[in-house]
Amino acid sequence: MSEPKYKLGDDGELEEVIDDLGEKPKRKRKPKYYPRTLQIPLSLMLALIVGIALFGVVAYFLSHPAQPKLDDRGLLAAQFQPTETPGGIMDTIPPCAMFAADQKPRIVYTMISLSSDKELMRVNLDGTNNCILTKNNIEDSDPSWSPDGTRIVYNSMFSSAGYSFEDQLYIMNANGENIVKLTSEDFSLIGSADWSPDGQKIVFEAGIRGKPYFQVFVINADGTNLINLSNAARADTSPKWSPDGRSIVFISGPIYDNKAPPGTDQSKNDEIFVMDTGGTNLRQLTDNDKRENDPSWSPDGEWIAFNRDNNIFMMDKNGKQYRHVTDTSNGAFEPFWLPDGNEIGFTGFLDALQFANVNTGRIRFIPLPVQPTAADIWWPPVEPPHPDV
Repeated sequence: MSEPKYKLGDDGELEEVIDDLGEKPKRKRKPKYYPRTLQIPLSLMLALIVGIALFGVVAYFLSHPAQPKLDDRGLLAAQFQPTETPGGIMDTIPPCAMFAADQKPRIVYTMISLSSDKELMRVNLDGTNNCILTKNNIEDSDPSWSPDGTRIVYNSMFSSAGYSFEDQLYIMNANGENIVKLTSEDFSLIGSADWSPDGQKIVFEAGIRGKPYFQVFVINADGTNLINLSNAARADTSPKWSPDGRSIVFISGPIYDNKAPPGTDQSKNDEIFVMDTGGTNLRQLTDNDKRENDPSWSPDGEWIAFNRDNNIFMMDKNGKQYRHVTDTSNGAFEPFWLPDGNEIGFTGFLDALQFANVNTGRIRFIPLPVQPTAADIWWPPVEPPHPDV
């Protein structure tokens, strides 16, 4: 058989030419073309998917920058989070000097360091002139101003041989000098000292060695005439003089039962009481299943601020009207009033003193280099207006 012959047809296709048999020429089939399929390894495909996802996450955060952590009322709190590193902080704070002639309002407070050391500090109400009053290896805490602003009473605790702790009250000048020991009793713990409005007496809480509870005592400012105002089988703490000097507000609760089941909250029975300065005429102001602490009189003596559930509340002096002052997750403890009665100062978990408006609850801050606790404020006496001549 002869080889097939082809010619170019009218349509541009090759046609086979058939010999003399007269058969119709057959069109030559054009071979089919199958393009190669792109084959990608599975590992490479997974890597591409992960890369695209990461790119999307990065792009989102670049377009939505992280917002600073805010207080529950929308106030910036992140800048006051504790940032102290162990050692060195004490050397950066200058010692206190005596008051300048400007007589600015001043706050004395206890500093808490990461090493659990406690020292006393002083700062102006505007946050200036932060200085150190005590610098030792003894725990100094719970300071309170004398009414004239020249002296500070506080408690100081140290351990002797055999891990026996001695806790006593001391008085020093407003610049930390001329320290005088006020008490010499066999107290296991002592604290919450507060001056009487006339500066003649000091009320405080103390644990009597051998007894499992605190009592409220009063002593003359010269260290004489110590009197137990409680004399009851209850735990009495956190006493504060009323502005008129006639009453003392304090916390009282049952003695803790050491045999109570683990996890039992016995502090929920701590309530607020008021008594006369001689320990008589006892009146209970609160009665609930919450723990109240740190009561503090308003400047006019009509209200009492206190701590409950890590926040500040206030009630009238008869325990009838209540008001929720703060609602913060940063902690609110140990309230003290500013003289105008419109703000309550307090400490918390931040490196700052905080002040809440009693009407709006809005909080402002005084930043500090350390976390404060147990603060007290002194305000210069306000001169009465002179009558027109």
